[in-house]
Amino acid sequence: EGKLRCTAPVFEPGGGGINVARAIAHLGGSATAIFPAGGATGEHLVSLLADENVPVATVEAKDWTRQNLHVHVEASGEQYRFVMPGAALNEDEFRQLEEQVLEIESGAILVISGSLPPGVKLEKLTQLISAAQKQGIRCIVDSSGEALSAALAIGNIELVKPNQKELSALV
Repeated sequence: EGKLRCTAPVFEPGGGGINVARAIAHLGGSATAIFPAGGATGEHLVSLLADENVPVATVEAKDWTRQNLHVHVEASGEQYRFVMPGAALNEDEFRQLEEQVLEIESGAILVISGSLPPGVKLEKLTQLISAAQKQGIRCIVDSSGEALSAALAIGNIELVKPNQKELSALV
């Protein structure tokens, strides 16, 4: 048994799509982070993004927004990433999220990033992408596994961003 003494925690907003919106906003562009926000952790995420002047469009979710933990060991330089399970979305929450997405203007870019939330069927993702494309919204997908394969099967995806492992699984 031992104690690990830590420095003060640092909270940073994150997640693939949120990081894209942050980068665009920091570069002076226009981007809105669209995501489900649940519980105190969801409120905290919205607050962190407001501190960075990143516009958000959220859907109130029953489940708390997940937090991940990154630990950096200064002595060795090692980094450990603890990735918690994502929050589940029910049908109504996904429908509200879809409504937010479909308010995006034609010609704009939608970045879909990460894994499919628990409770959301693959067909819902493909229907969302198809509906967005029909409205002239250009889609970029940064996902893996079945979600990435399904998105590619739709066609007309502007860009996919698989890592080496994800790309290997496709071919």
